[in-house]
Amino acid sequence: MLALQPDLDHPLTGPFWRAAARGELALPACQRCQCLVWYPRALCPHCGGELHWRPLSGRGHLAAYTVVQRPLLAAFAPFSPYVCALVALEEEPRVRLVSQVVDVDPGQLACDMPLAVTFRELAPDGGAPYLAPLFTRRQGSQQGGV
Repeated sequence: MLALQPDLDHPLTGPFWRAAARGELALPACQRCQCLVWYPRALCPHCGGELHWRPLSGRGHLAAYTVVQRPLLAAFAPFSPYVCALVALEEEPRVRLVSQVVDVDPGQLACDMPLAVTFRELAPDGGAPYLAPLFTRRQGSQQGGV
């Protein structure tokens, strides 16, 4: 069976998972033009500058979502149904992170709903547990919209 574990030592994605293990959402940012870059790469796709990992606020908005009733991989069956989401990050709304929305009734979801990161322990297929950045409704926001 496929092991769904983050690679903490991978040169491009390891810093993301190590930050998550500390309860922090971090993404690479260009030292030259300051753009956030996601998916991680060796150099900035905008100007070719070097990237460094930067902690973020963990705030964003729901850009798009779907409710997964029957997952493609059996390893995700115990989590079904779940909300797969694109989250536009507050620091750079053009950067969208694929994640899950938790602790919100799917019928109450709306695009542009304010979200905040929350870290949950996952252990698909009984593998080693790890912390993953998921999102929930931001405190103080009861409705979708900005």
